[in-house]
Amino acid sequence: MKINRVAWRGYRVPFLWSPVAHGALRASHRHGLLIRITADDGSTGIGEASPIGAGSPTQLEEIAKIIKESAAALLGRELVGEYPRSLVFIRIGMLSAKLFPPQKSSPPARAAGFGLETAMLDLVSRAMGWAFLEPKHPERIQRSAETPIRTNALITTSGYEELATEIELARSQGMTSFKIKVGRRPLSEELETLRAVRELAGSNATIRLDANGLWTPDEAVAVLKRFKPFGIEYIEQPVSPEDPKGLAEVRRRSAVPIAADEAVVSWPAVKKLIEIDAADIFIVKAARLGFHHAVFLTSALTKRNRTVVITSSLESGIGILAAAHLTKFLPLNAPACGLATASLLEHDLLEAPLIVENGCLTLPQGPGIGAAVNPEALERYAVPPKGEVTE
Repeated sequence: MKINRVAWRGYRVPFLWSPVAHGALRASHRHGLLIRITADDGSTGIGEASPIGAGSPTQLEEIAKIIKESAAALLGRELVGEYPRSLVFIRIGMLSAKLFPPQKSSPPARAAGFGLETAMLDLVSRAMGWAFLEPKHPERIQRSAETPIRTNALITTSGYEELATEIELARSQGMTSFKIKVGRRPLSEELETLRAVRELAGSNATIRLDANGLWTPDEAVAVLKRFKPFGIEYIEQPVSPEDPKGLAEVRRRSAVPIAADEAVVSWPAVKKLIEIDAADIFIVKAARLGFHHAVFLTSALTKRNRTVVITSSLESGIGILAAAHLTKFLPLNAPACGLATASLLEHDLLEAPLIVENGCLTLPQGPGIGAAVNPEALERYAVPPKGEVTE
């Protein structure tokens, strides 16, 4: 089973709740890139190589250029051969790590690596009838593909009526965990939003926040003091990811639990956060890390009894499902994950759309990632770049 074709296609899908905030930006569309890898026996695999957040045409061109340059190292490569399953997966991970070293690669390169690696894993898994990812946890209860994944709703609006509509939709799907972006508006407005979300979601709902590193340590401590009465589950990255000591300071001075998000970029960075007690929770985004590195970090953190939350990066259904397989490493009582973002898009590009029921996402059954791209939808939302490299 040798790779003989690597193809890519850009997409642009409107957000249903427009515009959606990501970091300091607001966007009306999600720009992303899908990859399809084909083997000489006709087997295919699909992956997603999209930028973190909403993306842009320029970012797609950067990622496509890296994919084209990297394809030469993949064409003609034997993926299975006589190797046992575990070694096949390790070899694909090692190849991805060689092409895209976790600590040296740029964000576009990591996105390309995530898409290429997951496409190769999907190809092999489908062809051999294997699960996409099947970790073993002899030391604790084993999650499986059938284990429902609790999810949070990402709140993207702010007006009371809009909040009521958005929260009612999430509640109709059984979700009781709500995530709100903070740090972008006057404090008085954000406090009003928190009051409204708490009122609309109910006293039993959990509310988590994400500041995307916008505050100084002193600012974070002062603001979190005002937020605490609303019963905050945790806040992601209240200070810059370049300031781990500042994050540790906020954790010491604030009663609100602290999650590291943008600071989770490599195992050395995570080890430093652990050493200085900088975070209670670690957010793992596979698209930011590369898949093999995300697998390693998730496994290493859970083995050390650290709390991990797996999140998407606003991808289509393909990227969400690839990330969702990482939840197999998590304990059964893990917090809700940020994997319900397909509902933010007009279409998730899948033949069978992702559905949240009883507040949970369940992985599709079957080999590989477990889903197929809807060709009509991809054609409808297709944008440049488009290309392929063949042997």
